[in-house]
Amino acid sequence: MMLFRALLFVVFLCTGMVASAAPLVSVGLGVIYEKSSDGRTIETRTPYAIGGGYRFSELDVHVEYSMFRAGDGESLVKVDREYHEFMLWARRFFLPEWSVQPYAGAGIGLQFEKVETSFDQEVSRETGDPGAVYAAKAGMRFPLDRHFEALIEGKVAVAARYPSEPLWGLGAAAEIHF
Repeated sequence: MMLFRALLFVVFLCTGMVASAAPLVSVGLGVIYEKSSDGRTIETRTPYAIGGGYRFSELDVHVEYSMFRAGDGESLVKVDREYHEFMLWARRFFLPEWSVQPYAGAGIGLQFEKVETSFDQEVSRETGDPGAVYAAKAGMRFPLDRHFEALIEGKVAVAARYPSEPLWGLGAAAEIHF
């Protein structure tokens, strides 16, 4: 809970600087590679993301919510899970004079999972407690015009909360600036 309060404080601190910033809205789709339930193989997941924040010259500060659903098993024994992640990101863009701009970023946030296990007619539902997640990303920004841009990025997340934690991911996003 303390991490969540600190995250809110930083968001409100950053939104106080809106006089010199341009608002942005982001929608994205990605691929996450994570450990499977056996701990030895890698599985892919497809998270959806939505976010918003502000751009200060070559620096973005934004919040992002992403989630995916995954299921394993057959009709008799089945495990379904939902993964949710709330992040506060800071991105720094380099070489603003170029038509394609590299960037790097760091983020901190919360993640939790909802798991539903079915065995024949019996169903068990669990919601995990939120855990801290720390991440870094790097990518390329493709400005399309004054208000629209596309981004392609790679991300590494560290969180020791779940055995199936995401190891790394690739993503694409479209952003709108006002």
